[in-house]
Amino acid sequence: MNLVQCDLADLNAVSELAQAHTDCDVAVFLASLAEPSRLENIDVSQLERTLAVGALSNYILMGAIGPAMAQRQWGRIVIGSSIGVKFGGGADSFAYALANHASEFLPRSVRDWTTNNVLTNVVRIGVTDTPLHEAFPDRDFQQRVALIPLKRAATPAEIADFITWYGSEQNTYVSGQTVAISGGE
Repeated sequence: MNLVQCDLADLNAVSELAQAHTDCDVAVFLASLAEPSRLENIDVSQLERTLAVGALSNYILMGAIGPAMAQRQWGRIVIGSSIGVKFGGGADSFAYALANHASEFLPRSVRDWTTNNVLTNVVRIGVTDTPLHEAFPDRDFQQRVALIPLKRAATPAEIADFITWYGSEQNTYVSGQTVAISGGE
């Protein structure tokens, strides 16, 4: 595994990163910005940055990595989204929800890559017990958890195991899907 750093809000840097790493076999996109934002108070620069990090960078990377995977006849792409997309996001998470919604769009190219054993899927991640919730101090985490049919938040390990399977050689047939790991939401 190679770990690289890049400011995903800098789409030119993302493009350079994409061209430098077309040799990867598994790409997992989990980046997002969870900063409070309301539709009524759109901050254009915040919206642009959130979309760049949470969606546009995915497409730049996929556009370089996907064809290279298809040429090698193997690859896995996993895109992280949020269960909030299903509900329109929270009243104070407009930019975050919009970026996640945009990241779920799978262009026709993705379907074409499937014929070359490149499987691409979206994972809608449900409420997970992480520090992310501290970004929204006005929300009651326990009240949100009470809405989940399983009556608990996911653990980071549960989410990681699911994403790992999607990106592994064990996934031999699932592609083009948006699947929620959300405790029944």
